[in-house]
Amino acid sequence: MTNHDLVIVGVSSTEGLLAIALSDLRNCRSLYKPGKDGADLALQEVLDTEGLEYRFSKVHVGSGDGGFATSISALAGRGAEVVVVARSESLAKRLRLAAHRTIELRTEIAGLDAA
Repeated sequence: MTNHDLVIVGVSSTEGLLAIALSDLRNCRSLYKPGKDGADLALQEVLDTEGLEYRFSKVHVGSGDGGFATSISALAGRGAEVVVVARSESLAKRLRLAAHRTIELRTEIAGLDAA
């Protein structure tokens, strides 16, 4: 991450805010919106209204939730290159289609002992 990068993290619980505060994330913007899908709605508002396409040539979204597809498609249509980063098993088809590119994270656990 460089000084020119912007990291925005959305949470929907006070526990999420605490986790951000206790993490190594520094110089990130935290969004808090309580309730069901609160974090998603807060992040979608940023994608839809803050003119990211004027500030950044590339936007990475870390989610596989298909609820982001409309916002991502619109952002891409306004000129930003949109890359979605998500676990393979959680990546919605319509989100994959909305993004210019996807990076699929594989979560394989093999040979781990509980000892």
